[in-house]
Amino acid sequence: MIVITEDVVIRESQGGIIICLNSQDSFPDLKQQLLDKLKAFDDLLIGVQVVLDVGQRKLKKTEVLELKEMLLEQGLHLKKLISRGKSVDLTGKGGQVEVVNTPTTTLKNQEIGSIEETILVKRTLRSGQRVFFPGNVVVLGDVNPGAEVIAGGNVLIMGSMRGMVHAGALGSEDAVVAAFRLNPTQLRIANHITRPPEGQASKGNEPEIASIKSGKVIIEDLKL
Repeated sequence: MIVITEDVVIRESQGGIIICLNSQDSFPDLKQQLLDKLKAFDDLLIGVQVVLDVGQRKLKKTEVLELKEMLLEQGLHLKKLISRGKSVDLTGKGGQVEVVNTPTTTLKNQEIGSIEETILVKRTLRSGQRVFFPGNVVVLGDVNPGAEVIAGGNVLIMGSMRGMVHAGALGSEDAVVAAFRLNPTQLRIANHITRPPEGQASKGNEPEIASIKSGKVIIEDLKL
């Protein structure tokens, strides 16, 4: 799980993401909180299917349509809405809703899984640039200092990693980070964080891989 704020949580789901909105603020405030977080991803979630969980909040049909339209404007497809323990299917014709009596807890446990999709970034990422994808991320280039790569799955850098990298950002401790030269300013896997000692330089031309072992981030030579 990756916690964006106290009120907005994004969780990995099979084929997309689950956005949990825990806020009890007014609907306009809730909508604005969601919009602000989506805009922070710089359009890098385009095409992803969304399951939206609003907890115990009861939304009007007009409010559901507003959320659906807002997500669509951001390039996201609202697949289901979870409210008060019921799943509302929003994929029907004409935007009609169908209420399915499915407990929220069961839906979450069944739908959270490993995302197999991979995005290919065919360029070097420069300072200030940020990539987020709920699956795996492959970069055909370098990641310079000040750039960020955040993935729900694995991260593979076919060059030098000198920025910030976060694999398993949606909770997977099985995720790995591999790079031709692995010298990040910060490396995270799930909720584990490591930083290189100050002044430490890259070891050389040998590719390396970072993974979680015994609850710690371990960096080893990548043996193929």
